[in-house]
Amino acid sequence: MSTAAEPIAHHDPVPVVAHDGPSGCPVLHNFDILGEAEVNRPGTYTTVAREEAPVFFVPEVGQYVVTRWDDAHRALTDHKVFAPLQTPYTKVPAEAAELLPNGFAYGRASALSVLSPPEHTRVRKLAQKAFTRSAALAKAEEIRGICQELIDGFVADGSCDLVTSFTSKYPIRALCAVLGIEHELAPTLYQWAVDIITLRGDPGLPHDEMMELCGRQAEMESWARDLIADRRARPRGDGDVVSTLVTATSDDGTLRLTTDEIFDVIVIVITGGAETSSATTAQMVRRLLIDDALRARIEADHGLLEEALEEELRADMVGRMTFREVIEDEVELGGVPVPKGARLAIHLWSANHDPEVFSDPESFDLDRADVGKLLSWGKGTHFCLGAPLARVEIPIAIECLLQRLPGLRLVPGHELRRLPAMFMPSVNGGLVVEWDA
Repeated sequence: MSTAAEPIAHHDPVPVVAHDGPSGCPVLHNFDILGEAEVNRPGTYTTVAREEAPVFFVPEVGQYVVTRWDDAHRALTDHKVFAPLQTPYTKVPAEAAELLPNGFAYGRASALSVLSPPEHTRVRKLAQKAFTRSAALAKAEEIRGICQELIDGFVADGSCDLVTSFTSKYPIRALCAVLGIEHELAPTLYQWAVDIITLRGDPGLPHDEMMELCGRQAEMESWARDLIADRRARPRGDGDVVSTLVTATSDDGTLRLTTDEIFDVIVIVITGGAETSSATTAQMVRRLLIDDALRARIEADHGLLEEALEEELRADMVGRMTFREVIEDEVELGGVPVPKGARLAIHLWSANHDPEVFSDPESFDLDRADVGKLLSWGKGTHFCLGAPLARVEIPIAIECLLQRLPGLRLVPGHELRRLPAMFMPSVNGGLVVEWDA
């Protein structure tokens, strides 16, 4: 079954392609990388880009944006030519250097998301022991209990903003359960996750806000290292993720993860697990509430929520871009010569809409045969570490909402609100609903 995308009712500046970038590289004028259209309706510009300027230069941030699937897939999988570039803009202010002597929490040299093979292979193999499908399924009933508890808090009200009341809360509560920490810390963890997303996506953050954020980053580092030290001294069983990370060894028992490597894994899990699941859940709920046929099919068979999740990630993935750097000599992408040292913004949302790869890409198709080609989870060695957990918790959360909120419907006049960010525009509200209380 497929459903057509909603029509764009906005009037945006017409993209103008000019070849006035480096070495004649196209520039997509009127494209604002943090603008309203790119944040909420990426197809406004990427449709033009894929056809006329599949790789274009953004002078404001000094990056080459890659929009076609083939080029994006190559940049994600060819580690001899392209290396991860996770924090392309933001540096610690001099005034905060003592607070953060190792830099910000995300994207350090030891981070799994930054490493390339063979070092990435070693760390990934050890870290993966804590993030398996079976480990996620073992937490399923606990996650269901968290969702039910949150719904208990507002079910009698008859209406709410589901983002602030539910979708922004349950993933971080689930992570508390996975990490084996008290759920009272959930709001703090969520703030830390939003901070990291802000750092990766907003190069123009005001100085006073940056300094506040630096203080919270220092608190996060201190907390995480104390947690690791505690688990080293007193490891827990029962699927405790941090305990699994500190005790994981290679097959011959000689290799373990360092404290820095475990810290980096915890940061990745908190950042990706908190906001990605929250935003994706909000989008999926909204889609179900505007598509009667899709909703009827899901309500008749909740098992289809897993397929719906994969198609949601293809049709409207919340992480717009990921970043790479050219580490070999000049390479050609999309017919454009890209020099060594160039910074690439891989536009995953656009690649997932490439008509050369996906049939009728603007339609939401629950039976899509080509959904396995989506790039939303990453590809190859950098496939999302937390994917097994997300694939368990998001369907559970939506199933609980459908079961507990009869007659669930949108309140007219509201749209999802997203914070501008290159990496992932976080959904922070706008899913206002009502039900038969």
